[in-house]
Amino acid sequence: MELRLEQPAWLWLCLALVPMLALALRWFSTMSTSRLWSAILLRVSLITLLALALAQLGQVQRTKSLAVIGVVDTSDSVRRFSARSGAINLDQVRGLLFQLDQSRGGEDLLGLVAFDENSRTIATPRLAHVGDRPLDVGDGNGTNLEKAIDHALTLLPPESAGRLLLISDGNQTSGNAIDAARRAKSLTRRGVGGKRGVSIDVLPIEYDIRREVMIESVDAPPRAAQSSAINLRVTLYSALPVVGRLEVLDEGVPVDLNGSQDGVARAVSLQAGTNVVVVPVQLDARRVHRFDVVFEPEGAGPDGEPMDTFADNNRASAFTLTPGRGAVLIVDGVSGGEINGPGGVLAKTLQLSGIDVTSVAPEGLPTDLLSLQRFDLIVLQNVPAESVPRNVQDLLVSHVKDFGAGLVMIGGPDSFAAGGWKGSAIEPILPVNLEIPDKVLTPDAAIMLVLDNSGSMSFFVMGSPKSKMEIADESAAAAVQMLDKRDLVGVIAFSSDYDVVVPLGPNKDAAATAKKIRGIYADGGTNMGPALEAAARQLQGVTAKVKHIIVLSDGRSQNYESLPAMARQIQDQGIKISTISIGDDADPLTMAKIANEGGGRHYEVINPNILPKVFLKAVRIVRAPYIKEQPFLPVITNQASPLVSGLSELPRLGGLALTDARKDPTVFQAIMTPANEPVLAHWNVGLGQVVAFTSDAHKWGKDWIDSPVYKEFWTRLARSTARSQQRETSQPRAEVVDGQLKVHLSALNSEGKTLDALTVRATVSLPSGVQREIVMPQTGPGEYLGTMPVENAGSYVVVIRPASATEKFPPLIAGVSTNAGEEFRKLKNDRALLEAIASESGGRVLSTADINPKIMFDRAGVVPQETWLALTQVVLISSLIALMLDLATRRIAWDRFFSSQFGADVARTAADTQKSRSSQVATSLSRLREREAPRPEVSEVALSQEDANKLAQQQADRRRAARLAQWKQDADNSTSSPVKTVEQSKTGDDAETGLLAAKRRASKKFEEE
Repeated sequence: MELRLEQPAWLWLCLALVPMLALALRWFSTMSTSRLWSAILLRVSLITLLALALAQLGQVQRTKSLAVIGVVDTSDSVRRFSARSGAINLDQVRGLLFQLDQSRGGEDLLGLVAFDENSRTIATPRLAHVGDRPLDVGDGNGTNLEKAIDHALTLLPPESAGRLLLISDGNQTSGNAIDAARRAKSLTRRGVGGKRGVSIDVLPIEYDIRREVMIESVDAPPRAAQSSAINLRVTLYSALPVVGRLEVLDEGVPVDLNGSQDGVARAVSLQAGTNVVVVPVQLDARRVHRFDVVFEPEGAGPDGEPMDTFADNNRASAFTLTPGRGAVLIVDGVSGGEINGPGGVLAKTLQLSGIDVTSVAPEGLPTDLLSLQRFDLIVLQNVPAESVPRNVQDLLVSHVKDFGAGLVMIGGPDSFAAGGWKGSAIEPILPVNLEIPDKVLTPDAAIMLVLDNSGSMSFFVMGSPKSKMEIADESAAAAVQMLDKRDLVGVIAFSSDYDVVVPLGPNKDAAATAKKIRGIYADGGTNMGPALEAAARQLQGVTAKVKHIIVLSDGRSQNYESLPAMARQIQDQGIKISTISIGDDADPLTMAKIANEGGGRHYEVINPNILPKVFLKAVRIVRAPYIKEQPFLPVITNQASPLVSGLSELPRLGGLALTDARKDPTVFQAIMTPANEPVLAHWNVGLGQVVAFTSDAHKWGKDWIDSPVYKEFWTRLARSTARSQQRETSQPRAEVVDGQLKVHLSALNSEGKTLDALTVRATVSLPSGVQREIVMPQTGPGEYLGTMPVENAGSYVVVIRPASATEKFPPLIAGVSTNAGEEFRKLKNDRALLEAIASESGGRVLSTADINPKIMFDRAGVVPQETWLALTQVVLISSLIALMLDLATRRIAWDRFFSSQFGADVARTAADTQKSRSSQVATSLSRLREREAPRPEVSEVALSQEDANKLAQQQADRRRAARLAQWKQDADNSTSSPVKTVEQSKTGDDAETGLLAAKRRASKKFEEE
């Protein structure tokens, strides 16, 4: 053990010596020598301890532990190019790491990080085996070496020396790996003899693809006139001469490039190198034109091998915006977009009225802002909330508020509160309230969520940067927020044991419950039985119409054979059990048996990414539905509404989804039930309108379909709610130049004059769905420019919001596409970059034969690591003890209790006291004896009356003479000082006055006597 100071202690000691000496000099005159030296000793100790605390005294321990983190490139280029070229692939990499893991020493720690565009921790450095962990968990489209190195550095334990093993092809599509290598080299880590960095060894994955064709770019004009002709400029690269066919699709519809007689595609011959092909395209009346260009090579080389290795980089996209007319999108949750199904009645009716209608299933709802721009009105027809991802809900809100589109929600068993829209992003913009009052419906659901948080739940899932535990937590949190505040909700997490995260109780604070759920982490084994019993105990004795347990697990539980029988016993208590088995390593058979015996439903989820949707559906089905299927005659309550103006009597409706009227004066309550329940309500939200029709357009509204009211009502609603066309005078534009997205705006008013001094901000929607805000400063008359780095391939949609101090302008939209398949545009690995990383960080360039414990855990040149244990707390406690002793020394004369002089003084004082007490006792006894001695006898003399009178007269004369003598003396004193000050005169007068009064009283008494 070694003690070391982080800061020099002598400076603090010098600063403390001056007050210490001053106090010593002051004490010198007041203390005895022994007390003085004890006080100085304690004060020196106190000052020394405080100086050590300020200097950060600590204990240093050296360790030879070495942590190696394998940083493995799992990008598309590595997975595909390495397999085709015969280079080392991911399976072989995993085998090397497995062998390294099995044969390392007792002080050798191994960790794993997998990366593509994103980085993920497969295993933190540990002594336990980690080589069997799966590596193929990527979901990104690129490669970011810088982010991967930085991520791995954060995992190195402070008590061990560290080294990284980077296994990659070196082809980075974003980031700067050299900067990360420099940071690793300069990383502050405490080592013997100084602070050292971390070296990075590299294992290159080598390949060289000789046969490849790719589309490098597609350029389209960002904006064009309606129904005009434009040219697409397609740039292709081919390693060898090749022929093929070029196809263009506009929003998925093939564009005829040659006339009907030759088909839609064009034959193209490419030379070795770069080729440019110009393709003319005729636009139609739609507002958004998204072009996908595809090249398909034909034939084979002289050796019979294909001329193209990968098809991923044979596709690229671009888009053009026009001021064309929009359309109506019906998201059909009744018949899945089938135009001939029961949900297609509304779409057919609108089409007969001349409205451009597109009908899709909930899964076909556009998931990006650009695709939504095609539609001026979105109709959600009996669509449950779990069918619309949260990010798409946010896009719908933005489409209404920022771009002026219309949104209509139509009722049904899976809509409004019955569809789980409570707590969603859509709820705040609905003109009805989804919080149902007690007088309408009293929900009585008691639900226990039982979540598996065993160690296997920490594994990352395919196609997602999140673990199964994170997805399960988010799903359960969203389900809780969907429930009513009067519902009873509880949460139990189980692994080897169980933990009651949230006891069963009213869902009054759903946000707090969701926060606790998101804090559940994965660790331990899987033992479901005790958790089920605990959930049942929570539900026992609860008064509720529905008592339900929802269990989620990803593996086989201990004692799984007994679980179905346990579920049957729990159902006998009036409690149902539903189960969700997640992942391909779960036990769906047992989970299904538990649900069957428990009277619930079983959901099998192979891809955990769809778990949120399934979880919400499971909770929604358990929950009592918010619908009323009783026929009623709707009542028009507000003729001022343009949606019902001129309508008289309305046909009967067969039911509705229950809602409550929103208490807002801007809401039009146009139609209600005779019980004052909302049927039709609408209001303005931002630049758009939102309509709620709580009945449906097919089953409950069958009497409407047979009457003229149906076509008139729905046609009027669609035309009135859809976005109105506005002429854009300003010109937005976006482009990608040298890895930077540049957003331009030429701001013009209706007269064509430039608009200056505007505040212009833009929201950029990235291909990942994340939004970024950028500021666009003015660069010239009416010109504004904003920039940001391009991260991923895909479409970048930009919403530009100009504003001035006195006026706001409608938002403008622009965008640009960067080509997917960027990973495959580099046909050879970048060994030079990997060598530079190793050189910059002080690492080595290795081969597969070097991946063994002797080399990877070689400690030659590795500085032993030092661990630092701060002793500040111990020193401060010792300082406090010294301070208390110091105070006691100055307040209590401790030396008197220990010196010989003090002992003699005490003895002398005790003897004197004893002697004094003995003398007093002797004197008292003598007096007592005197009192007890017989008195001499006195002869009694008899006095006559005359003798008595003479004696009394003599006593009176003596008293009178004494008073006269006193009076004369006082009079002489009062006249002895003739000259007095003002104060003395005043005092003398007062005294004289009192003296005369006393004389008069004495004279009067004398006369009386």
